[in-house]
Amino acid sequence: MFLKHILRILFSISLAITVTACHVVKLDAQGNPILPVDPKAQLSFDNMSPSDITNKIWPKLFAEAQTKAIDLNTAMQLNHSDTYHVFVKFDGKVTAYQPTGLKRLLTVSTNVGDIQLNFGPMILSNAIRDASSIISFDDVKNQVQFARLSKAINKKAIHNITIPETSWVNSPIHVVAAVSINNHKILAAIPLIIDRRQ
Repeated sequence: MFLKHILRILFSISLAITVTACHVVKLDAQGNPILPVDPKAQLSFDNMSPSDITNKIWPKLFAEAQTKAIDLNTAMQLNHSDTYHVFVKFDGKVTAYQPTGLKRLLTVSTNVGDIQLNFGPMILSNAIRDASSIISFDDVKNQVQFARLSKAINKKAIHNITIPETSWVNSPIHVVAAVSINNHKILAAIPLIIDRRQ
């Protein structure tokens, strides 16, 4: 009798432990369990549009641009045998602004020469995408999606920045940009931060 009583107590305890260790898993519309995402898992972009991917990675990409931007002078001295892309920061003075056309260009005089910042709407550069370590070709399905992702990232960058005006001419500015450099010459520059200083 005493043994039965002990067994009942042990069974009740093990049942209570089992019940408290369980948690309810939500189901999707098809009745499949919705499992929580592992925070250590790599970003998954399956079935996502370039715009959705951009929105997902933008906070990290923008933060990386600010923290990893190197001085423009240093970037210009890097030795690469091919075109390379890097985040840079620099100060300069606005000397011209072309506000119309497919390329709105802000010309900035710097100590390494004039740089034309492209404000779109047409930006034929992968500088932001390729300067970042947040995304790589292996993360997407194919070359077409990779190219579309670059366009979406460029569009996001320009959408989030203050578009200059002609009144900016002769104003000092501080810039964080993604640039493409070849043979110590800047081929493209896309601003991510532009701070006009009075």
